[in-house]
Amino acid sequence: MKYLFYSLWLLGFNAPAETVRFFYSELPPYEYTTADGGADGIGIREISAVLMAAGFTPTYELYSIQRGLAALQTDIEFTAVVAPSLALRAEFELSTKPVYQIKLGVVRHKNTAKLTQLSSLQQHNYVSLAATSFGYLSDSEQLAASFFTNQYKVDSLDDALRLIYHQRYRYFLSYFLSEQELKSPFLIFDELKTLPVYLATAKRHPNAGVLMQRVNQTMLQNSN
Repeated sequence: MKYLFYSLWLLGFNAPAETVRFFYSELPPYEYTTADGGADGIGIREISAVLMAAGFTPTYELYSIQRGLAALQTDIEFTAVVAPSLALRAEFELSTKPVYQIKLGVVRHKNTAKLTQLSSLQQHNYVSLAATSFGYLSDSEQLAASFFTNQYKVDSLDDALRLIYHQRYRYFLSYFLSEQELKSPFLIFDELKTLPVYLATAKRHPNAGVLMQRVNQTMLQNSN
């Protein structure tokens, strides 16, 4: 909310805001496409507030991870990166502070045993969305290679929830889902980790330094 007040002040006293494009994927409830084709979600709203406060007008482009990363090198200004690895830090200019925090955990049937550690998941085959890679976990967690090969990828949230509801799989590795999004009293989300999410722009983008400087200055001003 503090970013919103600052952005209204900024737009009231300065030149028209510069339009920038943000690449997102289907990662509900943080990033997703609404029924009318717009972008929404917990993360999208936080990102919008920061970019508007920095004097930008954000527009949102839905891409696959691979296509989005390629577009960032040329004509897409921003995206969000979860718990960036050293490799990603070498490739991207990042905001100096996280924009928001993301909750990672598993969805399970209420009759399935609760997990308390992410590492326990590597003992099971599990479901995840095709739009999520969780590649950053290989840098931040001591996980066996089987952790990533044990994933069964599905295209939609409904498909994943259906597999868990019918107990075809024991766990669905996912970002936070509310009771409303789980759509069944038999499904439970267990939080395992909280991770930081940063705004990012590719270092190869011709305006990377200037873009991120504006973001960082805005975040610094709003933290005081």
